[in-house]
Amino acid sequence: MKLISRILAAAFIGCASIQGSALYALQNMEQVAATQSPKLEAAASRFLDLFFDEQVTPAKIMAAVDSRALEGGTGRIEGLLRALNNHFERPESINLLKRSNGHYSLILKTGQNTYADMRMEISEETGFKVGAFQVTPHRQPLSAENAGKSDIKLIDEIDTYMEGLAAKDEFSGTVLIAKDGKPIYMTFIGEADKATGRKNTIDTPINLGSMNKTWTSVAVAQLVERGLLDWDDLVGKHLPTYPNAKVRDKVTLKMLLSHRSGLQAFATDADFDAYRKATEISDLITVISDNALLFEPDTAFQYSNAGPMLLGAIIEAVTGEDYYAYVRKNILEVAGMTRSGFFRKTNEQAGFARGYFQPSQGGDPRRRRPGKLTVTGEWQPNYTMIGLQGSPAGGAYASAPDLLRFAGALQDGTLLKPETFQKLITPQEIRDGNPAYGYLFITQEENGHFYWGHNGGAPGIQADFSHFPKLGFTAIVLSNYGSAALPVSRQIRHWLSMGKTAKDLAGASQSGT
Repeated sequence: MKLISRILAAAFIGCASIQGSALYALQNMEQVAATQSPKLEAAASRFLDLFFDEQVTPAKIMAAVDSRALEGGTGRIEGLLRALNNHFERPESINLLKRSNGHYSLILKTGQNTYADMRMEISEETGFKVGAFQVTPHRQPLSAENAGKSDIKLIDEIDTYMEGLAAKDEFSGTVLIAKDGKPIYMTFIGEADKATGRKNTIDTPINLGSMNKTWTSVAVAQLVERGLLDWDDLVGKHLPTYPNAKVRDKVTLKMLLSHRSGLQAFATDADFDAYRKATEISDLITVISDNALLFEPDTAFQYSNAGPMLLGAIIEAVTGEDYYAYVRKNILEVAGMTRSGFFRKTNEQAGFARGYFQPSQGGDPRRRRPGKLTVTGEWQPNYTMIGLQGSPAGGAYASAPDLLRFAGALQDGTLLKPETFQKLITPQEIRDGNPAYGYLFITQEENGHFYWGHNGGAPGIQADFSHFPKLGFTAIVLSNYGSAALPVSRQIRHWLSMGKTAKDLAGASQSGT
């Protein structure tokens, strides 16, 4: 075994342990001993070795995973490799923790108060191949100055945190935090266009990635309210000539909304190339219609971009209207979202932020083929790596204040009846005993507090949006740097939900760096 494997094995039998407040979310997990499952230990060890191998390629990782991990293809795997390389060093110690049956976390201690959580599915049925997996940083505890106080100086803590990221050029974009619909903290960092030197402002539209799946969900719900759709409608009722008979006759709107259809979006790189050139919903349907299902409809959960794309076609079929026009008139304009839309990347007047990523040395980023794990350290434009225009599954643009308006319009009945919106944020998928996903809305918990929203990402951009209904907090983080938003939003959610912030959030703060 390599060094990583030896460290891993030692951690399994208790020779290395991770403690401290950063692991608050993992306190109820069961540590897995080496003697408990040697095959499981070996599988996790081999998989981790791959990620810290300087000669690793996406092809090697693709060979180590089963079909559940392949949604997004080599591009998603390249992103995970880059995230590990950018943010984590080789781990000092590693623990394997059991989250639930078939779901495990490798907790990597990578430095002082620095941790990473590599979550994965491993089962005997797949020959101990890794299924779905993700890598995320752990939240850092509050500073010693604020940790023991009943009234945490949270705004100062967040501002210091963001200033640190800006100083290291690890974040570019906007952050907005609101309490009961009113902004209490806003910051805007970096350049919207490095070629011209144009700066980000709080109103700069930034690519949302998958976040605008929520717009598709709201559009479907509006049509349900109007009696044009029903949650249990089959695809074939509205698209009777859809080529895939199993999808046409067995998949319902409810399954498309909850990622239980079995549809996969991009089975090949050719599919992805066709998607990037698409300008009409019919172009998207051509990409996905011939792809085989990953599983029988409604038998499993698998996040997929194909479901929202198909819903976009159904919206057009029942309204007789272009999907993009429908969303603009019935969601964006109604909610007052004047700095949002499905802007084409060729649009020079929209004022959106250009995206930037750090490519691997070697390889061809346009074909999503990375070279070695080492990155150049220079932010490169993502122009050739994103689609011409967004879709019902992702790629639209919005400003942070517009997303706050969207949250308000969902809660006050402007866009949907309260009972209809409640259906969208009712968890349909439960993981580890906790809520995970509703109808194209993420529905999760942080420190025991429920929140709804969505995140999104693509090469050169990342975004996250979450609202805690009982706490009244809304957190919006939009970045035109790849892999930069989620670490920030997870940290902010952790601090917001600690239950010690009410008295400190009376004053608003706005800054620009």
